[in-house]
Amino acid sequence: NDDEAARVREIYNLYLEHNSLLAVTEELNRRGWTTKSWEMKNGETKSGLPFTIQRVRSLLTNPVFIGKVKLHDETHDGQHDAIVPEKTWNAVQRQLTKNGKTSRRRGARVKSGALLCGLVRCGACGAAMTSHSSRRGNRRYVAYVCTTYQKMGAAACPGSRVRSTELERFVIDKIRAIGRNPEIVRETITAAREELAKRRPELEAQVRELQKQEQRLTTQRQNLLEAIAKGNKSSGIFEKLGTVEAEVDTVMRNVAQARQELQALDGQIIDEDDLRRALGQFDPVWDHLVTDEKTRVLQLLIEQVAYNGQTGNVEITFRRGGVRALAEEEKETA
Repeated sequence: NDDEAARVREIYNLYLEHNSLLAVTEELNRRGWTTKSWEMKNGETKSGLPFTIQRVRSLLTNPVFIGKVKLHDETHDGQHDAIVPEKTWNAVQRQLTKNGKTSRRRGARVKSGALLCGLVRCGACGAAMTSHSSRRGNRRYVAYVCTTYQKMGAAACPGSRVRSTELERFVIDKIRAIGRNPEIVRETITAAREELAKRRPELEAQVRELQKQEQRLTTQRQNLLEAIAKGNKSSGIFEKLGTVEAEVDTVMRNVAQARQELQALDGQIIDEDDLRRALGQFDPVWDHLVTDEKTRVLQLLIEQVAYNGQTGNVEITFRRGGVRALAEEEKETA
């Protein structure tokens, strides 16, 4: 497909020009470009998807565009022509590797300064928020930033960015307030019990739906493998097989996670004495804890913090069984 081949070459050139996956992603979505459309066996067309950083990276690292195919961990010469010059391909791979090393070094520096890492989600779009740091002179600033913004740009989800110190202070003050107010303690227990009661049917329905997806994708994968075995060596079929394989892995992980959460529901009713004891210990000792200890306590107590940058709202969801786990640690320490 000459038109699609030209677009692929343009994406490779855009990356070499901008040296940024995010910048390329924003430009492709600005142009209205999507991933490849597919015609299914029943004649139905599966439309392409908007580009994300991960989809751009996948396209830039797919050897099918230089006339090769990848099966498992091995790359072989294909029976199709290359559509990207090997010189361009090699330049892109070098730049991706270089930028990847820089990102890992930056991530290692940031990680230690963000107490809520892994807990914060965007209240506007639901995506995770990760920590990023910047420097102004000798001062270092850490913020939580929505990953939709990181992957697709500000137009996809404007506003969800907040300084880590502001959000962490709000969350910690909220936990302190709960421990000081008996009425809030009782309301917290009631809300947690109600959430547990409705969570089980939701999880059971989620498992059933995921199992249907897994069965459909497994059948689709088998059909693709059979087509390849019968001699279909087109570049598109290998690209589609890779996409299906990734979707199968994701669904299987989600099924395992949902089943694990179902098994963990029993015995997670919060006890009022445990709650008071744990939160009573939180206030006087918090300021004396080191960063790793503070992170551990918050991970025990909190399931999720949702921050909406458009409204400024913050919602805290406490971890089922988290208060009990913290209370048990306090018993062992005493």
